[in-house]
Amino acid sequence: MRLAGQIKLGYYPTPPRVVDLIRERLEFAGPYAALDPCAGEGDALAQLCTGTERTLYGIEPEDNRAAAARENLDRVLHSTLEESRLSHCTWTLLYLNPPYDEEHEVRDEGEKRTTRKEIAFLNRTLPLLAPAGVLVFVVPAHIFTPEVRLFLSQKFDNLEIWHFPEPERSEYKQAVAIGTRSAEKRINPAVLQITDEPPLDKPRHTVPISLQDVKIFKSHAINPADLAQLARTSPLYRLFAGSAETRTQERRPPLALHAGHLSLLIASGAVDGLTGTGEERHVLRGKTTKYQKSVTEENYNAETGSTTKTTRTRDCYRVSVKLLRPTGQILELE
Repeated sequence: MRLAGQIKLGYYPTPPRVVDLIRERLEFAGPYAALDPCAGEGDALAQLCTGTERTLYGIEPEDNRAAAARENLDRVLHSTLEESRLSHCTWTLLYLNPPYDEEHEVRDEGEKRTTRKEIAFLNRTLPLLAPAGVLVFVVPAHIFTPEVRLFLSQKFDNLEIWHFPEPERSEYKQAVAIGTRSAEKRINPAVLQITDEPPLDKPRHTVPISLQDVKIFKSHAINPADLAQLARTSPLYRLFAGSAETRTQERRPPLALHAGHLSLLIASGAVDGLTGTGEERHVLRGKTTKYQKSVTEENYNAETGSTTKTTRTRDCYRVSVKLLRPTGQILELE
């Protein structure tokens, strides 16, 4: 299990002007849930959905960016996509601006295959998008090969792919794909070309209504800050940490001590001293004595008919307790 915040990835947020162009291509039917699985600081998704009735979800592994994303989005996992548990077919807007890099995979036969992280993230996140949900896919333009454009054309209706406008196009060399998830896979669709600007002759993409409270949105990664915050809500934590006043009060242990616990406490000297009341009042002193024990084993050799003896010595410990009663009587228990 990984501690969250240990992963460092490149950070390439979508320019705000491009986000505005994407927003112009979207319409919203009503309340919905949106997901950015590579949220960064959450600025792009928050800007894209401003003024709509929505709940924004994000996933970000880097410490500082995850903290910033919590200021912009409603719910954020300080984690990676791979270490997150997410409801499938749930979100009706998926904003995907994944890491730009190669990803190495190993087949069962041991043959190594290299794929792009952008495509790996697309394959991992498509099952999260609800039918008729809208995908916004922002990646370097060269990722939109004929094979990738064919793949998107098979799975999305009203698909459009266009370059960033200048000067962002020359600076970032990126492009945007927007499409509505089709209920069925298209057979032999036309391979869409990349245009230089958003196709204004095409209808806008309508983000459908969806439940805003997603059922499964959890992480397997352990975030120390989140863990500390959860611990403070624990009744056990409040019992033993408590306030300055309660910390000075005697508390019962969470579970009753059994004989083994008591003997260890006595032997260690943790409960030495005066204890008990009335006729049972006494002074208690625990002691641990080390001694050696020898064990002899006989081993018979069937081939030679001879017997050999092996003696092993091991360290042992004896716990004893002395009690002094008010009458002067001394008892020693082992």
